[in-house]
Amino acid sequence: MRSAWSYRRPRAPAGHGASVQGGLCHRHCSRRGRRIHYSTRYAKHSTAHRYTSKTSRKRDAREARIPVTVHAEDIVSRNETPAIDSFRQLADGRPPIFETRAVERIVRIQRQTGCKVHFCHLTLKSSLDKIAAESSSFTSEVTPHHLWLSQGVLEKVGWKAWMVPPLRSEAERRRLLSATCSGASDVVASDHAPHTVGEKERQPGNSLPGVPGLETELPLMLTLVSKGKLNLSLLLKLLADNPARIFGLRSKAKLRPGYDGDVILVDLKKRSRIDSSKFFSKAKFSPFDGMTTKGALVSTIVSGRLVYHDGEMLGREGCGQVLRSSFSS
Repeated sequence: MRSAWSYRRPRAPAGHGASVQGGLCHRHCSRRGRRIHYSTRYAKHSTAHRYTSKTSRKRDAREARIPVTVHAEDIVSRNETPAIDSFRQLADGRPPIFETRAVERIVRIQRQTGCKVHFCHLTLKSSLDKIAAESSSFTSEVTPHHLWLSQGVLEKVGWKAWMVPPLRSEAERRRLLSATCSGASDVVASDHAPHTVGEKERQPGNSLPGVPGLETELPLMLTLVSKGKLNLSLLLKLLADNPARIFGLRSKAKLRPGYDGDVILVDLKKRSRIDSSKFFSKAKFSPFDGMTTKGALVSTIVSGRLVYHDGEMLGREGCGQVLRSSFSS
């Protein structure tokens, strides 16, 4: 976390597998009267077993009203096999029960600390149901790849669909999609993993998990709208309103005086074909390669400035800014 924090500057590149993000880490915990840094947006814990290690930080998070983000995977009990011969075998080593155990464990601990918890990339409807039965201190997210893809795709395209948590059965996918389209999840997140083909195209066990999502998330979700499975107003909440609310981004997600003026223009009728060779990201692959989508991005306006239009980047390199939370201000 500290190494990620050191790259939290505009223009700073993120290495493979890295993300530019800021959270509650060693230097930001309140101690001897010090307050949590004003720009802290969340406290991050990669997996469930780490969630218990620093209870004091959860209380710091509670006092600062920032959410603790958690990857709901109980990797302590991960199945270890003597030899890994396929990506399906890798996925089987992280079965759904590990997510179920992690969610249950985190819910129990949250009752002791009272902090807000945000679950990252959940894959099971039962996880969403468990969270819904608890207090409003919990929020959740799902990803487009877990809504669209199941284990059969992993068997067909191998490393292109290898991710953590892994793809689930077709029945689980359908249940997750139905629940999400009914409003059971708070956020749909890209879970963008900018790995190169060289970092992915390896034998099982050596291939880095994760898929690119920045350039496929919107067309995939708009396709669900075009199919009549997802309401457009709900999609706006999943992609903009709820993330801004959960992470305290006060100037985002609305068109009102005093807000940043971030707008995207989409063509709901335009059909496109996903072609990873044309991605702006260095991750030139996708499990969705060749898929036809309906609904496409036309223009992107950031703080009132046109930065993207019709396939061309217009914004100046490095013009992005670190977003600051309103929680600790």
